[in-house]
Amino acid sequence: MAGVIPASEPSWIGPFTGLSPRLFRKLVTVLRREGADANRRGRPWSLPLEDRALLVATYWRTNLITADGGGSNGYRTRAWKLHLARLAAETGLVITVCHLPPGTSKWNKIEHRLFSHITMNWRGRPLISHEVTLESIAATTTRTGLRVKAELDTHTYPTGIGVGDAEMAALPLTRHTFHGEWNYALHPQPTPAVPAARSSRPPTPPWSPALLSDPELTGLAPHQLQHLIDDRPCTWCGRLLPRDTRFFSRDALGFQGLRARCRECCAAIERERYARTSADVLERKRQARIERAEMFFRDSPQRNAA
Repeated sequence: MAGVIPASEPSWIGPFTGLSPRLFRKLVTVLRREGADANRRGRPWSLPLEDRALLVATYWRTNLITADGGGSNGYRTRAWKLHLARLAAETGLVITVCHLPPGTSKWNKIEHRLFSHITMNWRGRPLISHEVTLESIAATTTRTGLRVKAELDTHTYPTGIGVGDAEMAALPLTRHTFHGEWNYALHPQPTPAVPAARSSRPPTPPWSPALLSDPELTGLAPHQLQHLIDDRPCTWCGRLLPRDTRFFSRDALGFQGLRARCRECCAAIERERYARTSADVLERKRQARIERAEMFFRDSPQRNAA
């Protein structure tokens, strides 16, 4: 937050907190009077109290949840959306959900910032009881201030409960324009006891390769993407070839991750160098044989005389 949307800039306070700068300053004064300005370890606590208050308000108002693509909170799970809708109705908040695409769970921040530290702290000890499991999780800390809380949930949850089409159609769910099946928002509207069926959504348009060039997916404008697709010249032979690994070898330090010379030129250079190197090696071996022969004949008269 610091340096990006700091509380020192009044223009950021209204959109992210819903408060005027004057009310936001009063809120910070109350927090400081209650002892919230105490110094603690970790990045969020190293920020000024004003920035921390703005950070918490932003998280509270946006209510963004990033979830995996499958499992109990997958984008196809109806019970997940139903219970989130009930939570939105109880709290009066708009809950936005963004699912990671299938097969990309490694992008989940929790996988790197929480689970990896729990695994290192666990160190392969046998989890013989709930107490051992909770202690292994709750004892996880890092030098940057990570603290983990773990509690045992002893409630019983029934299984096999289905969610019908009419109940799903009644959910106050708004899908985003880009991959609405993965990105959507649930609004704080109460779900009726007997939900009325809603008109079905329009059919999904057929897939087209043009969707791969969508600016929301590539992060590039059409002309920038076209510049990447256009042909590029080989610095050795001068031919124009497509920017593809079929014609240019990969090079992490090269422009756009590709070598400046095409594959054919690189192969020709390698063959020429190999031939030149082989000739040098053969010449050195021939000279070594000549030297050994001369040494032998030079020493032979001395051996005969002895």
